[in-house]
Amino acid sequence: MNELPIFFDRQGQPITMTEFERLHSVGAAERERNLRVAKTIIGPLFVSTVWLGIDYGLGMGPPLIFETMVFPVNRNEASVLHPELAEWLEAVWRYPTEGLALAGHDKVCVDLRVLQSNIEMSEQVEREAIAHEQRKRHNDRP
Repeated sequence: MNELPIFFDRQGQPITMTEFERLHSVGAAERERNLRVAKTIIGPLFVSTVWLGIDYGLGMGPPLIFETMVFPVNRNEASVLHPELAEWLEAVWRYPTEGLALAGHDKVCVDLRVLQSNIEMSEQVEREAIAHEQRKRHNDRP
């Protein structure tokens, strides 16, 4: 019985475990070139898309060998992120091709930029409402 391949190159072609290990065990700079598909910093968040080389689809459909995740730029500040931004730290998107991975990365970035803009706008409106209320109270004093 033929076993399903587990390891795949960036073009989605099966590779041996030895080739997979070789691609992952090189120096840091070459490893970055081998694995990184895209990276983007959006405010306090870092969007990372990488080639995994292992089928995380477990043989169910096309091999899912690329992944996008969101991380805090400063890991020490993860606990102080706006709750709506912090929710993104738990998300994982997986893709079968590099083209879909790039498109997915771009979509995550667009969605995060829109969310961050909405949060900033909402916080600005809240600050202005508080300032307005304070001015009103000050002007209503006898």
